[in-house]
Amino acid sequence: MMRTAIIASLCIAYSLAFVLPASMSGIPEEYKEFVPEVVQNFYKDLTPEDKQILRSIGENHAQYPNIDAALNALKEKSEKLHAKAVEVRNYVKSKIDSLGPDAKAFVEEVC
Repeated sequence: MMRTAIIASLCIAYSLAFVLPASMSGIPEEYKEFVPEVVQNFYKDLTPEDKQILRSIGENHAQYPNIDAALNALKEKSEKLHAKAVEVRNYVKSKIDSLGPDAKAFVEEVC
């Protein structure tokens, strides 16, 4: 059960870190408990301007070939927001990298 919860929380955090929605309001309440604190804090600390910047990046996602390009675009708009997003990304990557080979492959396949 605990392993399932960890993998589910990593999938949620992984998807949030790479999609960067403007809020957590779209996440069903029963799943919010699995969202890591670093991700919750990221969203809790967003200003209305930050949310607008994230919407702008999200609306233009097709022009970014990968997450690094999207993060560079984010950095051009707000270095502070970029630093927060990189912190979340690094947190999620470190958690995924710490998994065993089978679990890591599963998370990367599912997410």
